[in-house]
This record gives sequence, C-alpha cells and structure tokens, in this order.
Amino acid sequence: FAIVNGSSSLSLSGLKISLSTDDDGTGITSDGDGGFIFTFGGIEFSVSFNADEIEDAFGGLLGIDLNNDDVNDEIIDEVIANCQDPGTYTIRGSIFREAAFNNTIGFFLANAEGAVLDSNGGVAATLDDLTNYRQAIVDNLLTNAQYQVANNTTLDFSFSITTVTTAVYVLPVLAVQGDFSSFSDIYYPVIAANSDRVDHAKFQGVSGNSRFFGFEDLPGNTGISDNDFDDFVVSVQVS
Repeated sequence: FAIVNGSSSLSLSGLKISLSTDDDGTGITSDGDGGFIFTFGGIEFSVSFNADEIEDAFGGLLGIDLNNDDVNDEIIDEVIANCQDPGTYTIRGSIFREAAFNNTIGFFLANAEGAVLDSNGGVAATLDDLTNYRQAIVDNLLTNAQYQVANNTTLDFSFSITTVTTAVYVLPVLAVQGDFSSFSDIYYPVIAANSDRVDHAKFQGVSGNSRFFGFEDLPGNTGISDNDFDDFVVSVQVS
C-alpha cells in the first residue's frame, strides 16, 4: 500500500506487493469476515472491505451503475466513455506505447448489452454470434479515431462523436502488428471474442479528470505474455 503526494495511478501501476506466510514474523491470515490480517516487523495490519462502497466507487469511476443488471459485465472494465444522453461528446487524451509491435488502437460504439452500434445508432451485431460481432466491430470503427504511435513516445488525440440514442458506450479495440486491414491479431473488449480467450485491456485507475487504461499485446495462451498491460497506456477525458 502506498500514498505518494502528487502521484498518479499511472506512476504506481508497476508497483507490486507480495505477501506470504514465512518464519520471520511475517504472516497473513483471514479475519473470518471477508478481510485479512497481516503482520510485518511486529506490526499488525487489519484490512477489511465494504462491498457496497467498492461497487459505488468503481461504478463512479467508469460512469456506469454497476447495480444496473442491463449493463453487460463483459464491457464494464473497458468502457472508455459513457454517453448516457443523445448529443455530441469529445473524447481526448493521450496514448503511450512501450512495445515492440507497431499496433493500432481504434474505438467503436456499443450499447449496454455490448452489441455493436452502427453510425445511425442501430445494432450491427450482438454477442450471440461472435464471428459477426468481430467483423461488425471492424466495419463500424470510428473512422476519425484510429491511432498508431512510435515506441516509447506519447501521442495526444482528440475525436468527437454524436449519439442519437441513450446509453452509448465507447469501447477500444487493438490491432496487433499492423492496422485493421492487415494484422497478426485483433484483441476485443469482450474476452470471448479474443482468439486466446484472455483479457487484453484493463482499467487502471483515475488521476485528476483522466481515466487510465492499459493494453497487453502478447497472446495469453502461449506462455510468452508478461501481462504487464503497459504496451499501450491510454488516458481519457470526456466532455
């Protein structure tokens, strides 16, 4: 656990703390009530969780009511922007790349069930047919919102969308080693649509008015992925 004045979720994203039971007085045990107790250097820490508070805080960060059963669990972690009312929205932010692959990130619109929406707000494909779903994402990418960035550099971006229906969600998709016309793989925000059946996008937290998302571009079923989710790091603000 760490609190650093002036820090952001991004600057702490590489920090990992491992706890295990050892013979040197360091230990971790359950408190019997959903939390845990660990001792370190003779100091005892008690950690408990309030599920309602966690759910409310997480939902607030994403702009999604997690108590709403109509929102598909598959898309919650990857929502870039939540456009509840019809109108024009501007999504701006930055993309940082730390990856050998020259990838392309794109965005598309979906409804609360995760179905792909076309430019008129109609349903282009649902999750009932994953083959059509994958193709519909590529066919309905926002044409003004596809980006590549050089390695170890940051690209600022901005694009606008106009929605005609309520509850429209902006979701990301990653083309690996190319663009959406030529690629080695495409990773979608819905795990079942990915060739390796592994998640490749994660919500990382909030700093100021920006939300941060990390992307992993290595396959998760071959033993080569480092699962660091920092190949593409995207910060997003919506107005």
